[in-house]
Amino acid sequence: MPEPVANICEYCRMPQSAHVLTFPVDHIIARQHGGETVLENLALSCVRYNSDKGPNSAGIAPQSQILTRLFHPRDDRWDDHFTLDGALIHGITSIGRTTVELLQMNHQDYVTLRASLIFGRQVPTNFGVALTRLSLAPSSKRDKPSNRLPTSSRTYLTFAHSS
Repeated sequence: MPEPVANICEYCRMPQSAHVLTFPVDHIIARQHGGETVLENLALSCVRYNSDKGPNSAGIAPQSQILTRLFHPRDDRWDDHFTLDGALIHGITSIGRTTVELLQMNHQDYVTLRASLIFGRQVPTNFGVALTRLSLAPSSKRDKPSNRLPTSSRTYLTFAHSS
């Protein structure tokens, strides 16, 4: 069983230092579904992912339209379910694709933040990224490209100027 990684979102592997808000502790299996407040059922999560995930432990797989469990940071290996192409996270299994879709892991704000981390070489060694392949292409119609900084651009500007 993988151990928790301090100060890293256990769903997308972005560092806490890149965010303004402190990561909440996610119940991987929600308490309302019988999940306990024990280390094996807790994971650090980006605020957006925690909110999008809610009490869900499964979702409808985008390709098969079948109910599929979500990525479990304690039972699953990240590299078995996801790949990073530039700043985009792609699910390589049904579990990965369902998690990417439900958690909106390629939301434009997070793709922009991820790109700034990659470009600035501020990526943890276990991020699993090829730093030479930077892509800001949107993953879906919902994530339209934009030449403007995201609404919360202060976050990115602050991070970009820190060392």
